[in-house]
Formats: sequence, C-alpha cells, structure tokens
Amino acid sequence: MKDLRPEPRSVVGWVRNGFGMHTADAVTADDVSAWVTGALRHELELAGLRVVGETPGSGTPVLGAEVSRVMCDAFMTYSGEVTIRAWIRVGEAFPLNQAYGDTSSAGINLAATGEGYSECVSRTVQGAARRIAADAVRVLQAPPPPAQAVAF
Repeated sequence: MKDLRPEPRSVVGWVRNGFGMHTADAVTADDVSAWVTGALRHELELAGLRVVGETPGSGTPVLGAEVSRVMCDAFMTYSGEVTIRAWIRVGEAFPLNQAYGDTSSAGINLAATGEGYSECVSRTVQGAARRIAADAVRVLQAPPPPAQAVAF
C-alpha cells in the first residue's frame, strides 16, 4: 500500500466555520495507509478470499493499492471522500487496474469531534474497500478466457 496523498499527510479533514470558511485542519498521528490496508484485508476476507501476506507463493494473485485522497470535511455535516487505485497482478497480467472513489456522510456536525471525523473516514474507506473486494472476487473467480484459434 502506497500513500500518494500530498503533504502534509497527517491532514485528514477540514473544520469550517458558520460561513463555510476553512478554519482548521483535522489531523491524525496514525498511518492512513495502514487504515486502508486494514479495511481492504477485512473486506477481502469477508468476501471469501484468503489473504496470505506480503510474500505470496508463485502464481498467487497479488493485490496492490495506492491511496491518493482521504478527506473529511466538516461544515453542517461530515462529508468524506476517498480515492484508491487498486490492481491485481496474476503472473504478468493485470485483470484489475482501476481507481475507486467513494463518498459518505457521518451525520450532523455539532462540534467537529474526533469521533465524527473517525466515523466519516471509516465509512468512506470501508465503502471503497467493499467495492475493491467485490471486483477482486469477480476477476479472480471468473473462468479463464477460451484459447484463441490459430490457423496453422
């Protein structure tokens, strides 16, 4: 998992005042890529795939991902947004290689609390991870394409 978000990487949200102006940053000391990795692992396992770690055996499909956006904006409500590019490599082929975006809300913002930001980011990352896991199952369980006919 690579974190490609622009610096500073500790920023995961914004606080806005009653006029909608950005007044402060919501920051975390946690590793955001670890959040996304944990969410992906959880959703892959829920989807029925066995996750074997970072040193797979020969021929084992490999899922890779890059997170380029994780943000929660707090104005009247919490609204989150995430962008993750995920791919699956099987040998030399990439049957899955696309960007996944998701948005979510964590309800009304009364005091811009850490719990509100946490719930917003969690819901948003979970939504994208579920879509990635569903596509991973689809491409990994699909029958191989028929062999191409060749005249000889």
